[in-house]
Amino acid sequence: MVVGKCGHTHMTLQKTVGNRTHKTITTYQCKSWSCTACRKKKSLIVRKYIEKHFASKQLYMWTLTFDHKDTAEETWNLLGERWNRFRTYAKLMCGDFNYIRIVEPHKNGGYPHFHILIDKYLDISKATKHLVSQGFGWNCHCKRISTDGARGYVTKYLTKKWESDDAEYLRKKTNSRILSVGRATGAVFSRKSDWTLVGTTISPIKPEVIFGRMLVEALDAGACIDNVICSEDWCTFEQSILTGIDPFPEPIAFLEHKVFDFSATDF
Repeated sequence: MVVGKCGHTHMTLQKTVGNRTHKTITTYQCKSWSCTACRKKKSLIVRKYIEKHFASKQLYMWTLTFDHKDTAEETWNLLGERWNRFRTYAKLMCGDFNYIRIVEPHKNGGYPHFHILIDKYLDISKATKHLVSQGFGWNCHCKRISTDGARGYVTKYLTKKWESDDAEYLRKKTNSRILSVGRATGAVFSRKSDWTLVGTTISPIKPEVIFGRMLVEALDAGACIDNVICSEDWCTFEQSILTGIDPFPEPIAFLEHKVFDFSATDF
């Protein structure tokens, strides 16, 4: 486990493939939904997830509120139970379905509500009557949506800043998940990685061009990647996803830039 400051601690990672050693320098990220920077990066991965698993399907975006007879904390504690009731009802009505469920709070009061993307149709009038009897509120909405629309809405919900501090406190207190997906489509964030942590640094150096062995020597001396210019082409976080590079070299950090590829003899 790396202990560092999100966005400031820099790490050297390496892995060996055959007779070649790959190295990359990456910035430690906390990966918390509470962190504005990490929240945006995680939302990009969710966008790719939607493209992969929900493309060319009839999609529906549901918004479900909750009955405010309970306190905000009681409602957060009941999220899991209420969600199970919705899943049970939906499966009974339309069979197996894929989904992405997002929890978001109201602007005031700290009460949560659901945004749910599903790939099966549910009659909203019948569903609303049943869900209200199960503790949901009358303010239920459902609309058909395209894949591009789904990506846009999901990104908006995930990156939106929570205006209620009470909601963030209650989410952490109740260990509630902001994002949940169905088992059939698999996990959003991969936890498998061949990368190994070599070292960390937070000490910057003056901007300079470094190559090959000089790169390793500079890292050993405490170089900061923000001030290093390498002869290799850079690879942004978005490009790393498009090219299939694992953006989550767990348990280290996001992979944000180019993998420096040198032969093992260079080290």
